[in-house]
Amino acid sequence: MQGVEAELATVAGKMSVELVQPRELPSRIDQLQAKSCSVAMTNGLDTAALQGHPSLDLRWLSVLQEGLGHVPYCIVADDPTSGAGGLLPLLLVRSRLFGRFLIGHSFLSTGGVRADNAVAAQALIDRAIELADECDVDYLELRHEHEICHPRLTHTSQSKVHCRIGLPEQPADVLARLKSKVRSQVRRGIENNFEVAWGRQDRLADFYKVFAENMRDLGTPVFGRRLFAAALRHLDQAELVTVSHRQKPIAAAMLVHGERVTEVPCASSLRQYNSLNVNMFM
Repeated sequence: MQGVEAELATVAGKMSVELVQPRELPSRIDQLQAKSCSVAMTNGLDTAALQGHPSLDLRWLSVLQEGLGHVPYCIVADDPTSGAGGLLPLLLVRSRLFGRFLIGHSFLSTGGVRADNAVAAQALIDRAIELADECDVDYLELRHEHEICHPRLTHTSQSKVHCRIGLPEQPADVLARLKSKVRSQVRRGIENNFEVAWGRQDRLADFYKVFAENMRDLGTPVFGRRLFAAALRHLDQAELVTVSHRQKPIAAAMLVHGERVTEVPCASSLRQYNSLNVNMFM
């Protein structure tokens, strides 16, 4: 575990910025989590969606440290006079193949500055740039859904597309919104009388077997099982679902729930069962 004592520097007048080092995070995660929930997020982000987004849970830092070996940091900004502030969780990713980089979230697609105002956002990014230089990374990546202007952030990537849809209360209303071809595929899946099971650690073995086999068939490197075990250990709002046919798991997904948003970071089905429309059913 890397780490030295926390650093405290005064910037932008009354705004103070602290870098919480990796070894300090376990003892301060609850305090920082409470601050994360209180930040107003008025810095141009999509407040309605993101205020309840699962990526805001700072326990992801522990998940990704244990599950992927990434080094976690958290930058905290505070104005003791006004009470305004913010925070910026970051992960140092080190790869022999891809290099070194500092990233706002190394698993989910959203992760970056959470700040009450532009002054706090500026201070957080200033310190993140300093940390990137100290860690000698190839680049710093902040996964904002809306642009936050800063003179040192010189490149904007548009390689990711976020797709969110509001869910009505009744399943029939969800089905009615689908195109006729998709509705037919879903109905054919329903006719197969799949067994659906929800759980956490008790579903992990079946989930991972389906996920790993599907990734292998796609030719995609697979995340280790310990990542999902860490997510289930640290995130009480994470759960797994498996879909079985004749007692054999053939599709599975992980869901992570926020206050207003549910994200599905991983989902898979076995290709030899495509004719059963299990993926459409799930």
